[in-house]
Amino acid sequence: MENYEKHPGKCDRNSFVRFCVIAIVILVLLQLFYSNDIYEKTTRMVQILNFQRYQHIRNTLGTTELRNNIQNDNETERQYNFTLCNNKTCNISSIDLNTSSNLPLCPKTPPKLVGPLATYSDSPSYEELEKLYPEVSSGGRYKPPDCISRHKVAIVLPYRNRDIHLRTFLKNIHPFLERQQLDYGIYVVEQAEGSKFNRALLMNIGYAEAIKIYDYQCFAFHDVDLIPQDDRNIYNCPSQPRHLTAAIDKYGYRLPYNSIFGGAVMLTRQQFQKVNGFSNKFFGWGGEDDDMWNRVKRKGYSVIRYPMNIARYRMIKHSRDKGNEPNPQSDSPSYEELEALYPEVSSGGRYKPSDCISRHRVAIIIPYRNRDLHLRTLLKNIHPFLQRQQLDYGIYIIEQVNGGKFNRAKLLNIGYAEAIKIYDYQCFVFHDVDLIPEDDRNLYYCPSQPRHLTAAIDKFNYKSHAIAILCNVNGYSNQFFGWGKEDDDMWNRIRSKGYKHFTLKNRSKRFATDGLNSLKYKVLKLEYHKLFTRILVNVNETEIMKVCIFFNSPSYEQLEALYPEVSSGGRYKPSDCISRHKVAIIIPYRNRDLHLRTFLFNIHPFLQRQQLDYGIYVVEQAEGSKFNRALLMNIGYAEAIKIYDYQCFVFHDVDLIPEDDRNLYHCPSQPRHLTVAIDKFGYRLPYKSIFGGASMLTREQFQKVNGFSNKFFGWGGEDDDMWNR
Repeated sequence: MENYEKHPGKCDRNSFVRFCVIAIVILVLLQLFYSNDIYEKTTRMVQILNFQRYQHIRNTLGTTELRNNIQNDNETERQYNFTLCNNKTCNISSIDLNTSSNLPLCPKTPPKLVGPLATYSDSPSYEELEKLYPEVSSGGRYKPPDCISRHKVAIVLPYRNRDIHLRTFLKNIHPFLERQQLDYGIYVVEQAEGSKFNRALLMNIGYAEAIKIYDYQCFAFHDVDLIPQDDRNIYNCPSQPRHLTAAIDKYGYRLPYNSIFGGAVMLTRQQFQKVNGFSNKFFGWGGEDDDMWNRVKRKGYSVIRYPMNIARYRMIKHSRDKGNEPNPQSDSPSYEELEALYPEVSSGGRYKPSDCISRHRVAIIIPYRNRDLHLRTLLKNIHPFLQRQQLDYGIYIIEQVNGGKFNRAKLLNIGYAEAIKIYDYQCFVFHDVDLIPEDDRNLYYCPSQPRHLTAAIDKFNYKSHAIAILCNVNGYSNQFFGWGKEDDDMWNRIRSKGYKHFTLKNRSKRFATDGLNSLKYKVLKLEYHKLFTRILVNVNETEIMKVCIFFNSPSYEQLEALYPEVSSGGRYKPSDCISRHKVAIIIPYRNRDLHLRTFLFNIHPFLQRQQLDYGIYVVEQAEGSKFNRALLMNIGYAEAIKIYDYQCFVFHDVDLIPEDDRNLYHCPSQPRHLTVAIDKFGYRLPYKSIFGGASMLTREQFQKVNGFSNKFFGWGGEDDDMWNR
């Protein structure tokens, strides 16, 4: 007590030292406890205990097949792999706790990609597959051994009764994904027997269960019968939902339709949650992929695809499984769904390309009664088909009221009569509601002769006629009530008018009096739906409608209204930049007014897209002497350089229409022959030294060769002479 009172500071210092020593010892022990070795031992016990809860999981040699009775678990990330017995509950036999962060990130572009692949068609046993891919961990899990993957991907396969397909798929997909340096797992979600197959529901289940097992960032929902053929088709996490299977061999490596979103698709976790996954209501084959397209679009996403030469897949051939019959609504969306599917279509089923002026104004006329399911199926298919062809089109549903035999031909005439009141259509496709085109190279363009458009079965006919031809043959007969004969009658009308060298003396009088000029009907209702115009008619009315308006190439007034950006004299400059090329188009001309208007209709948008500073010069020779094409082109050159400082010149026949705007009318380094491939010659050169049709030279080149010869009167010779010059 005395010492304490006399030396209180000394006692305090000793206590403080003892306290500091004890604190340091405690900190050292805590550090040791939470070191990696001790922490991993502790964590391992926790993980083993947690993992005991996962039962009824069958390891299918590189795949994890999930049943609906897997228990819920809120844990979202697991740093282990596991092995379970087939169809049994087993203990854990291996745990991989390699969490090393010393590895570098994998390269953004995987270095071992091959490109186009030779795919396997065989189906090894599961034992053989395990030996083939020893680097794949139990549960179908793989991580690159030499770097940290940039993408954690779950492959979700909806499955039932496709064992051979599954083994073929596994043999192909593992090396494909490994070369892409993905951190991936494969999940086969199998539906038990006893109900119709529900692909979408299984994919939702696969997603829900996969995120319990690992912290996946993105998900590939993949059919088991589709084998990728190019490993540049990378299964990484996309910025927008990605349609992987853009080019499948079954469809000729082309998209069946633009809004397809089936086969194999990829979404990030955030995207999948935002669209609320797939619908659970599609039992049987089809429909769920189109529904997902709508979900994606309504949430403001765009669907992206790899180039068609990369997104290539081989489909394993098979017959449809029992219990996977087509869903009757899959190809016939409601009208509300159709409107959401094609927002670019205006009221009345009207569409124009947004980025160019279409070359063809086409009315699709559909005779109709009591075919609602067929109509919705046709609308789903026909709109993207016509849009890819860049048509300015409208769809007209001509519905006959009940109460009499169906008169298809008369409805087609009525459709024609009503459509030309609404818009200045150039040509018409008369189309049955139950016929779906299967190849968009079947162009619904305005034909020079009546065109028969043939589907897969020859007895189902599409008919397309230019408006002038329809007037000339007096349309369809109005007298064919009930099924058939009106198409054969139209064939005879066409041939009797000389479009084919054929004469039918006994029928010519009826053709002239029964048709457009004797058409009787009454419009009961005109409705502008979003995707079509509906015209409800009574075909038994006595009022005669006078309808035969002749349209061909646009008039000059129509052309001026169509191209207001073109200045007087056929002059045009880009409005948003200075063109790199000043080009004069020289057209030698006489008595080709129809050709000239057709040419002008096509050439102006063609040249404008090429951002040329151009002028069009039609050099017309007066009557009274033989035509001299070369002399006219020389004159055109001489006059054009007086008007403007042109750098180069296109000498162009009036009857040649370019079909590809990548054929640039730019100033060439050497004289250029433009019309290399003309349809008349089967898109081949008639001979190597041809230099006719349309050719292009700079001002310097043209002066150096002294232009064309002035001595070639009549047809031919001047182009070969220019080749020699």
